[in-house]
Amino acid sequence: FLARLRVMLAQIACEKGDTARARAELNIAMPLLKKLPADEALMAEASVAQAAVSRSDRQFREAAMQYDAAARFLRGAGRYGDMALVLEDSAQAWADAGEPGLAADRWHRSARSALAAGAVEHAGDLIKKGSQAAAEGGDKSLQAAFGRLQAELGRAAAAAGSKTEP
Repeated sequence: FLARLRVMLAQIACEKGDTARARAELNIAMPLLKKLPADEALMAEASVAQAAVSRSDRQFREAAMQYDAAARFLRGAGRYGDMALVLEDSAQAWADAGEPGLAADRWHRSARSALAAGAVEHAGDLIKKGSQAAAEGGDKSLQAAFGRLQAELGRAAAAAGSKTEP
């Protein structure tokens, strides 16, 4: 209970922009979490809070790694929608860290999830960001993967349009 409370207090502090308080709460929470049985959802929440603190400190690489950890925890917890959102945050942090290839990979994974969830417009935005990052990073295989995803997006959009017509 105490670990969950400290993570929640860290999240609240992050939302208020009080990174010093968030960091202090996480410093208390993390040793407590290590003593508890595995709770992947709670570990994901702690990782997202840590990422927010790192991002606030302009430590983008560290933030990206924490978001990646959160995505792994969320996948383990079966929270795929939340995982897709965290992957978006990871992609942006990797981009901010000057790692367009890693950013493109995370945007690709998030776009696939968004498309699978039927969020066609959002998937299109992610594909655009990811395609630009893949081109910037010179990753031909990811550029091709985004091309295939774009084609899948077109098919999904066409199918959605035909369902709404009389």
